[in-house]
Amino acid sequence: MLPLKLMQGKTFEECVNQTIKETVEYSGKMLNLSVLENKHLLEQNLKVYEVIRKAIQAVLYICAQNNDIRENPVQQKVYQKPKTRIKDQYKEVRKWDVGETVIRKLRANPVKIENPTEENKVGKQRENSSGWTQRPHMRRAHWHHFWTGKKGEERKLVLKWIAPSFINTDLGEQPATINIVS
Repeated sequence: MLPLKLMQGKTFEECVNQTIKETVEYSGKMLNLSVLENKHLLEQNLKVYEVIRKAIQAVLYICAQNNDIRENPVQQKVYQKPKTRIKDQYKEVRKWDVGETVIRKLRANPVKIENPTEENKVGKQRENSSGWTQRPHMRRAHWHHFWTGKKGEERKLVLKWIAPSFINTDLGEQPATINIVS
């Protein structure tokens, strides 16, 4: 496989796709592959890319400043560091719980959306208010970079994972929004 070329102004996915395309073209020429074999090679490379993409997401999550990784309290009591060599025993296993907080929030807050009709596709006006509300939905999780430190001093770029959030799942009593117009 050719080395991954990171191109300015392109996303990581675009760079990987370009590398896969060049790899398939190069392999096809070197091995005198037919069009069908070239297509099959491209499909295989795209499957490998999906595995790599998911692995990169897992590594980024582990490296994120706000990762939700905790050692399992039950296994922590059982765990014993091997004295000499690993014997693959239960007491030598360290178990980590990942994403427990987010999963609890997702399970406790299911989004209930009625069948889409014209009135709830656009949004509904709240009673006794001039504002509009969005229909209930879930905002996807995503990565975000934050600069930390004081301006003018050495600053650090920190990677954080923003968990999925629910929007308007339980409208209940909402505070009024006052917009002052001059």
